[in-house]
Amino acid sequence: NTHYEWCTTLRFSQVAFDPGARYRIRMRVRVEKKPGQTGEAFWSGVYDAKNRRGCGGGCTRAVEAVGEGYHWYDVAEWVPETDHYFWIGPGRFDKKAHAESPALAALYIDKLEISRAE
Repeated sequence: NTHYEWCTTLRFSQVAFDPGARYRIRMRVRVEKKPGQTGEAFWSGVYDAKNRRGCGGGCTRAVEAVGEGYHWYDVAEWVPETDHYFWIGPGRFDKKAHAESPALAALYIDKLEISRAE
């Protein structure tokens, strides 16, 4: 919780998918909040490394908007390519004002689910 860089990634060059088909990705995440605090819990998305841009949307949640325990969150729906990758990071915060996240104690990723969008 001392940074908000993308700390976990999954490269789609390592994932079997049908070229040209539309997929969706979601994640099962647990947020350990700091009591009585507000702020961003996490941010995530799919990044196109070749074209240097995000694709398919993304998912950002404030600690106030997440419940206790693990929950599923939709991240993106898009047409994957081998240069794309999923990423997630702990919530962003003002590093000049805080040495660590004022809202987040820990972020846990249980699993990712990638499915074809029909």
